[in-house]
Amino acid sequence: MKKVVFVINVLAFVITLIIYALSSFVTVKYELYALISQIFLGLIQIVIGLGFFIRWKKHNLMVKRGLLIYWGIVIVYYFMSLERVIDDKIFFRIIPMSIAAYFVGITFLNIKNKADTLSIVPSETGEKEV
Repeated sequence: MKKVVFVINVLAFVITLIIYALSSFVTVKYELYALISQIFLGLIQIVIGLGFFIRWKKHNLMVKRGLLIYWGIVIVYYFMSLERVIDDKIFFRIIPMSIAAYFVGITFLNIKNKADTLSIVPSETGEKEV
């Protein structure tokens, strides 16, 4: 399940990046598509983030810290959007995609967490490997 969440997150992120790349080289019409795909990416990541909070106890300390930082950044970004203190290009493109890239990293750490817990298995001598 962790890999599925990671793949969905990465696909949504990459599709949004590709559409942004097309909008900078082709036409302005793709810029609207990029903003729409960015909205869907944000919705996907918020749902995944809420799912991570529901299963809070199953995550290691790195993932928990990453989630707390992620939600802090999201809340600060929300309040900044109410004030409109930054240029539109930075505010609607660069900051959200940076937050999304950070969350992709958190989902990767979530997969790594699963691999780390499976590597501590009893060896043939009965001792735990670390």
